[in-house]
Amino acid sequence: MVILRAAMIKILHNYLILHKSLSLPGLGTLYIERTPAVSDFINRQIVPPSYHYRFDRFFDTPDKDFFFYLATRKEMAEFEAIKFYTEWVGEIKMRLKTGERVELKDIGSFYQSQDGEVEFEPFSAIPTGYSPVKAERIFRDDVSHSMIVGEKETTTGEMSRFLEGQKHVEREVWYIYAIIIAAIALLVLFFKFYQEGFSLEATGNQQKVEIRNR
Repeated sequence: MVILRAAMIKILHNYLILHKSLSLPGLGTLYIERTPAVSDFINRQIVPPSYHYRFDRFFDTPDKDFFFYLATRKEMAEFEAIKFYTEWVGEIKMRLKTGERVELKDIGSFYQSQDGEVEFEPFSAIPTGYSPVKAERIFRDDVSHSMIVGEKETTTGEMSRFLEGQKHVEREVWYIYAIIIAAIALLVLFFKFYQEGFSLEATGNQQKVEIRNR
């Protein structure tokens, strides 16, 4: 494994941390990407945001600001910084073609795959110094929160009132059904009493059953 000069790597590392990207002409671009914080409900905590490196071999053109930054740090003219950096990256490409693995201290290493593509392997996740924070969800009945129902934005208070109204409507519908059924039953009894007369016998089964002796 080839370890490049520490002073140059430090300059590039600082630029990468500040600007979240570093382009290597003819190789690709290193990015620092952020993974946002997430809620871990099982362990009742919030996992802090994290950062990781991503390599894109399809974009390899440095920003003009980079060469100004490099020229300032190396105390040279900007056109000299362009020439210096192009040659420095060219050395990395030559070493990769011979099968060597090139290490960028504290960042990761480049190597050439069997398919001839340049690959990047980070050493580890980028340290942030953050640690998980304990968190417990508290529900308050008197506090209204925004929420999305379908494609409409509403609040928990409005949703609770809507559901309570639905329950009230369901109860009213049940009462209406009960009244209709009772009215039909009374109507049937009225016609039965009207046809057979108002007597106790009219409420029972009037069919006679004959019992034969054997």
